[in-house]
Amino acid sequence: MPLNSESSMINWWLQGLGFLIPTELKNRFSPIKRRILIQLQDEQLAVNWPSQESDTSPVRYHLSLDNERQEFSRLLSKYNKKKYMLVLCLPATKGLKKYIKLPLNAETDLANILEFEFDRQTPFTHDQIYSGYHVISKNKESNTLTIELNVVPNKYLDSQLAILQKVGIIPQAVEILSDTTTTVHGINVLPVDTNKKQPTAARYVNMFLILFSLILLGVLTALPFQNIKLAIKQTEKTIQEARVDAVEVNKLRSEWETMQERQSIVNNKIENHSSVTVLLEELTRLLPDDTWLSQLHIKKTTLRLQGESAAATNLISLIENSEYFSGTRFQSPVTSNLSTGNDRFQITTQNRSQAVSQVFSK
Repeated sequence: MPLNSESSMINWWLQGLGFLIPTELKNRFSPIKRRILIQLQDEQLAVNWPSQESDTSPVRYHLSLDNERQEFSRLLSKYNKKKYMLVLCLPATKGLKKYIKLPLNAETDLANILEFEFDRQTPFTHDQIYSGYHVISKNKESNTLTIELNVVPNKYLDSQLAILQKVGIIPQAVEILSDTTTTVHGINVLPVDTNKKQPTAARYVNMFLILFSLILLGVLTALPFQNIKLAIKQTEKTIQEARVDAVEVNKLRSEWETMQERQSIVNNKIENHSSVTVLLEELTRLLPDDTWLSQLHIKKTTLRLQGESAAATNLISLIENSEYFSGTRFQSPVTSNLSTGNDRFQITTQNRSQAVSQVFSK
């Protein structure tokens, strides 16, 4: 018998043995935690217990009723926390899922890099959301990473967690449901406990001062009494230097945040100026040589053109045929300039691209 046929036979035999092992026994020795999925729906807690069939409806508990809360707590206590985790599921409409491509070398500092991507990739800033991410793929040929980013407004999630905490329910993870409302993406957006956050520069200084004080206390007990005063002065000097360092760190952080705000303002102005330039270039291309403008008003998506032309009636079709404009019409009747023999016109049109605000006068 060929070798590949023997391997196929062994694999088939092992799979058959796997079906004979009870599900409860397989779950007990599985290294992957199983999920207990919960959802907040009005005053009810909808729960998908692991013992339920996948196609059955969730069990509902009224949080306002003591007996139903106690029943939920009793059932939850039967599940080993090392094998099961409580997951709060949020509706897909309350979160946002984005797929982002980044350079491959960004993987080494991915969490910090994504903080700068929130403003560009989502309608929120990094201080308005809780987020989680997962690396979907790595493409060495294009030198890119594909990231799935899940975000949820922190005010909404905080309110959901507060409701659960009032009745003693603390989830270990928070995930966003897919559009089908029955499956989750598996990306945890639960914020890290504030007590477990990385220490700030000031905390490092305080830890250093405590450690230094303990060491110094041991040294002082062995020093003669006449050296105590000198040691105290040296300690005060060290503490003062540490405080100066902490102040400098806070100052640098404040300057960095100010620079970020200014850079954002500059970027917005550059983008706005570029949009106006494109519109002016398009109008210059469209209008014939016997036409000139005395005034051009641009407010958000509305443009108002005022000027003279040898044949003003032809301007509507010329402007309307452009990919940049739509809804072109005369704002007022065309009149004749007796001194020049040209038509005076006022035309209104809509910018299809984006909203800008400028006024130009001859």
